Amino acid sequence: MRTARDQKVDFLARYPDGTQKLIQVCVDLDTSEIINREVRSLQAAARDYPLASLHLVIGTPVSSSDLPQEIALHTAATWLLNDSE
Repeated sequence: MRTARDQKVDFLARYPDGTQKLIQVCVDLDTSEIINREVRSLQAAARDYPLASLHLVIGTPVSSSDLPQEIALHTAATWLLNDSE
């Protein structure tokens, strides 16, 4: 989906109970450029969907990242195998 500011976000999940999740997916967070791009997209979408929680799903685990506190980081394996998120 595209935001009002023309940023791309991979998914907006809307649940029957009214909760919403904005989900951005990428293979890895190898460079600061990748991190900045993914964060910018989620933050832009959050302006359009202020009730949505923000999630970044990555394929490659990282030891640490410089993500803003409001963005939850998940590995793809954990995200796909855990239905309680």
